Amino acid sequence: VLKRAYAAAEKNKAIVATLPCYCWCSRMEHRSLLDCFASNHGANCDVCIQEVILADEMARKGKTAAQIRTAIIKKEYKKVS
Repeated sequence: VLKRAYAAAEKNKAIVATLPCYCWCSRMEHRSLLDCFASNHGANCDVCIQEVILADEMARKGKTAAQIRTAIIKKEYKKVS
């Protein structure tokens, strides 16, 4: 799962850089979900992993960054297994 998450972040950098993150990483001054995967934080956070996998799945279906951001804000990442 971690390999998939980091690969998804790398593949979708432009999109992931525009996405919010809903874990506690904002206290670490992260500005976007991409910041979580620019370090090892993403490896230890289920929320970050679920969000980036959702982003990748939606991007593969042709969804825009705005549509992906809306899904994350609605916490649809909680459905990712």
